[in-house]
Amino acid sequence: MPFITLGSTSELQIKVPTVGTTDWGDTLRTDTFLKIAEHDHSGSGNGANIGGGSIANDSITGAKIRLANDEYLKARNFLDNANVNIIKIGTSDDIELGAALKHDTYITFTDNAGTGTVNAIKINTSDEIAFGADIAGLILKHDTYLQADNSGGTPTNVLKLDANNDLSLDPDISKLVMKNNVAIQSDNFAGTPVDLIKLDASDNAGGTPSSLIKLNASDKIELGANVLSLTAEALTSGDVTMNNTAALADNQTATSASIVTLGTDEACTIHYNIKRNGDTQVGTLQFTDVDTIPAESYSGIDVGVTFTVSSGVLQYATTSTGFAATMTYIVIKE
Repeated sequence: MPFITLGSTSELQIKVPTVGTTDWGDTLRTDTFLKIAEHDHSGSGNGANIGGGSIANDSITGAKIRLANDEYLKARNFLDNANVNIIKIGTSDDIELGAALKHDTYITFTDNAGTGTVNAIKINTSDEIAFGADIAGLILKHDTYLQADNSGGTPTNVLKLDANNDLSLDPDISKLVMKNNVAIQSDNFAGTPVDLIKLDASDNAGGTPSSLIKLNASDKIELGANVLSLTAEALTSGDVTMNNTAALADNQTATSASIVTLGTDEACTIHYNIKRNGDTQVGTLQFTDVDTIPAESYSGIDVGVTFTVSSGVLQYATTSTGFAATMTYIVIKE
């Protein structure tokens, strides 16, 4: 045995001559010194793999790390029996996560001031998407519906911007909450947005949802709030009286202002705005031809005007203040 092999198959293997061996120069060059010069710690006789204990803490910088394309960064699982894929750059050069994010835990971002964090989004305990902050902007693919699950759990179309760049709603709307003093708008014929309806700043500015308008069980339009102003033209129905004004004299008793007279089996709703000596009272009256006292609800300051009904005729009474009142009103007959 002229040579001895040192090192196992997983280590660096070199040959050294035994005592008395001659003509060993070529072997010592190729199987000893060249092996030492070329070893790369890849195992299989080229040197043992370098373990974590051979690398100093915090000694590997970013310049020394580069994963191959479509190769995951990995971490050990809690049971220490498998690796968990974390993140990689896929074949489309996009970032891909190799594992799910923790359930019911928000993805967070630094706030604008740089002093805290803001919760962004998570999957909650009901397996639903939950946002942790207001959404400033959300862009959907053109002509593609935003969907929501119906009561049976089936995805249902809600709304989209269609091929004509118009907002398209698929199901009926059961509820729509608008910001206070911000109008629902519609484009006019020239394409300019025009205000349709809003709850003004003086009514329920505290942020509680208030009813505006609906189609009721009798398939009639029903207003849920008092009307402050309304401009209309070319009305053909005699059942609606728009934007009329009545002068209510001071210190009156059961006086008609020719506001409305109901026929047999008729009913009506009056939305009014009364101004008297700088004070404003906004309200609603509802009554039939056989009522004597209308049902009334109002807000603002009590201006000292009360109403009664006599044979279908609306009458008013005023306190004695030395000031007359002006009533702007809309009458809707049923």
